[in-house]
Amino acid sequence: KRLNVAVTRARNEMKVFSGITGNMIDLNRTDSKGVAGLKAFLEYAERGREMLAIASSDISSATGGIGELVAAELKDKGIMCDYNLGVSDFKIDVAVVDPRNKDKYILAVICDSESSCKLKGVKDRVAMQTKILITARYRAPYKSYYAKPMAKAGAEFVLDFVNEEKIRNRIRDIIQTESPIESSVLMDKLLVMYNVPKTAKRAVTTLSQYLDEFASMKQEHFGKVFFADKPVETFRPSDTRTQRDITKVHPEEIIAAARCAVETGLNMRRADVVKEVVNLFGGKRTKAVTEWIEKALDLGIAENRLMLTVDDIMTT
Repeated sequence: KRLNVAVTRARNEMKVFSGITGNMIDLNRTDSKGVAGLKAFLEYAERGREMLAIASSDISSATGGIGELVAAELKDKGIMCDYNLGVSDFKIDVAVVDPRNKDKYILAVICDSESSCKLKGVKDRVAMQTKILITARYRAPYKSYYAKPMAKAGAEFVLDFVNEEKIRNRIRDIIQTESPIESSVLMDKLLVMYNVPKTAKRAVTTLSQYLDEFASMKQEHFGKVFFADKPVETFRPSDTRTQRDITKVHPEEIIAAARCAVETGLNMRRADVVKEVVNLFGGKRTKAVTEWIEKALDLGIAENRLMLTVDDIMTT
C-alpha cells in the first residue's frame, strides 16, 4: 500500500532506497502477487522499462483506434505527433511533438478510446483522469463534442449544392451503421445533424430527394419504408444510450428477436413471445407496438421461419 501511494503521488521522480535488489527475490518460493509486484518494481527501478515483466497472456496486438485516425489527420496538416503513448493501460491517444525539441511533447489529446472504455465508471474515465493530470501540473481542459450540431449546420448548408457529396456520404454512413433504419427515423437524424427545423420545407424536401437516391437500399413492409445495405438476419437489442420505437423496427429484426426468444424459452405461447420481444427491444407494450409485432410474427410464420402449433405454442 505504501509503495502504491509513493508511485501515485510522485510528480517528477521517485528515488528508491532498498536493502535488497530484484534478483534477490525468488518467486519459486512464493505465490504472492505482492512479492512478484515488488520484484518487478525493483527491477524496473534498477534497469528501466525494458525490465518490465509482461505475461504472454497479456500481450495483444495494439490497435490505433481513434488516436491513430486523429494523428493521421494532424500529420496531413504538417503537425508531428504520436498515438497510443504510454507503457501502462492508460494511453495518451495523441501526443503532439514539440517542433523545437522532438524529445518533448507540447499537447496531449485524450479521447473516448478503447483504453478509456476499459474503465467501468464515468468518474474514472473523465473526472479522475482529469484530476490526476491537473494534480501533476498539467493543464487539462475537458471538452465534449458529443451530439453537437455541425459547425456549418442549417438549411442553407443543405440547400448549397457544394455540400451534395458530403450529405450523400453522411446518409450512406448512417445507413451502413444503423441498417436497417426506418425512413422517418433516418430523416429525423439528418434534421438534427444539420440543425434543420421541420418548418424549413425546402431543406426538408432536398433531404428527401437525397434519400430517394438510395432507392436500391429501400425496402417496404406494411406501408413503412426502411433502408438496409445488407440482408437483415439479426436484431439490435435495447441499450442504455438509445430508446427505439418498436413500431419503426424492421419486421425482419422482430422475427430474429422472436426466434431468439422462442429458442431461449421453450413452449412459449404467442402472447408470451410478443411480451419477450418487447423486453428485448426495451420498449412499452402499447396497442400499436403489439399490432406491429403481430404483423412481423405473421410474416415469419408465412415464410416458415416461425411455426405456430394448434395449441398456440410458437417454435422455430
